[in-house]
Amino acid sequence: MRIFRWGYLLPRLAILCVLWAASEHGTAWLLKWSITSAGPALTGARVDVAETRASLLHTRVAIKGLEIADPDQAMQNLASVELVELNLDTAALLRKQAVVNHGIIRGLRFGTARETSGELPPTEAVAPRATRSHVARDATAQAAAYAANWLADVEKKLSLDARGQFESVRLAEELAAKWPAECESLSAAAKLLKSGVEQLTVETKAANQNPLRNAEFLRALPGRVKSLQQQTQDLQARLQELPGLVEADRQRVIAARERDERFIRDQLSVEALDASDLTAYLLTEQLDGPVRELVEWLGWARKIIPSKGQAPKFERSRGENILFAGVKRYPDVLVRTIDLHGVAQVGGRPLEIAGTLTDFTTEPQLHGQPLRLRLVTQGPLPIQVQAVIDRTRETPRDELLAVCNGLAIPGMSLGKPEHMSLAVSQSTAALQIALLLDDEKLTGNIELVQKSVDITPHLAQRLGTPEIQQALTASLGRVNEISTQVVLTGTLAKPQVQISSTLGPTMQNALHSTVVAVIDRQRERILASARAQTEQHLTAMRSTVDSLTAEVAPLLAQPEQMLAKLLGPDLAQPFSAEQFGRLPAGSLFK
Repeated sequence: MRIFRWGYLLPRLAILCVLWAASEHGTAWLLKWSITSAGPALTGARVDVAETRASLLHTRVAIKGLEIADPDQAMQNLASVELVELNLDTAALLRKQAVVNHGIIRGLRFGTARETSGELPPTEAVAPRATRSHVARDATAQAAAYAANWLADVEKKLSLDARGQFESVRLAEELAAKWPAECESLSAAAKLLKSGVEQLTVETKAANQNPLRNAEFLRALPGRVKSLQQQTQDLQARLQELPGLVEADRQRVIAARERDERFIRDQLSVEALDASDLTAYLLTEQLDGPVRELVEWLGWARKIIPSKGQAPKFERSRGENILFAGVKRYPDVLVRTIDLHGVAQVGGRPLEIAGTLTDFTTEPQLHGQPLRLRLVTQGPLPIQVQAVIDRTRETPRDELLAVCNGLAIPGMSLGKPEHMSLAVSQSTAALQIALLLDDEKLTGNIELVQKSVDITPHLAQRLGTPEIQQALTASLGRVNEISTQVVLTGTLAKPQVQISSTLGPTMQNALHSTVVAVIDRQRERILASARAQTEQHLTAMRSTVDSLTAEVAPLLAQPEQMLAKLLGPDLAQPFSAEQFGRLPAGSLFK
């Protein structure tokens, strides 16, 4: 009697072995295909897998050489993993559910180089990572631009050359040039009058020697004398008006000088620079990248993890699942715990990281627990990161908390070299990040405290006067610690950033007070120079007029006396026949 019917058992065992081998390799192939096909829809870039292994008998899955490309940099990986090992729940597999009780991710790295491009063909529709935007720069651009304009305006004021802009100086120069010509004209007229009077006196004396022969001359003499007298009076009147005209011109110059002083005070007035604007000017460029990355990661998490907590509904070909009383329904995909091990670059140095990822599922409301991520670094730089992604409610809620002490901050340059920049030395810092995204409302706080810092100011050539350079150097030399805070508000689509730092008020106090003092001194120098120039021209004008008065007054006094003698009582009336009939004794006609 045969116990085993080998002819019956062997074919069936062979079929079972073939089915087992097919299931083992087929499941591994199907798993690899699913990852490389579904991954791009989540990440927005290629997802590559070197090798997959799956065992339904032992309910284990192994994934080797997993690479997730960076959607923004085609030749760089967002993350890469050497090995993923997952232990599946056997009972859940029988219910067509993928439940990972425990898993391990080894060799996790970020930002590694790729051998092939991770860019997807343009025809493939994917959910890309959040578009890059200059979050901090856009939000604080107005404040930073105002501070830059303030510095540029200060440079312009410090290099202001107002010599050609003074109305008073131009007017004084014109008047000073006008008066010598005016005085020369008056002096020439006085000299010509004197010469004419002297000539008339000589001619009159000659005519008196022979009145009959010079009757016409003597008859016209009174008119000529009166004409010369009138000219003398006109010149005297002009001479007497000179002090008044000079004073009127002086008042015009004084009025113009007052307008010039108001203009210069307006031009060289310095508005108060707000400390927050100066903070934005110094820190916006440096904070733009880190803040942008944080917002992008939140947006990316919202894309790869459904923002609504509703469980997806699957259309089944036939049948219906009936849950008996007391039986709990589990999600179709659930990862209870995964241990993470890898390396991350922090502050330019590689650090070993370890952590756990718990309660990942595609049906968070059904599971009732939020996804939690905990990471810590091992080594000289302790960092703790905790993230909670909650999709168990109607509205999504994401939280991130990161704490780092002893972070090495490399040397950096703050501000803009074309105006003003600060060279900050290498320092150690304490960093704390707290972000909350409740539905679309964003709330965040980033605090960075740098210790043992040395700050050296660098000023543009026109701004770098010795007084300003010395004041800033002295003020910043007393700074040993910089505390910076970034407050995030608004929404994920339109975040708003407010930056505050102890560096801003320190710079503002030293810069504004020194700039005001320097510009005040420059304004007084400019005004003093303008006053000196106008006074020089006014003095020259008065000196010219005084010299003319001293010169012309005697010239006019002598002709006046000579004309008075010529216009005696006998010449008061024209000559008549009667006067010629009574010739005086001793005349030529005896």
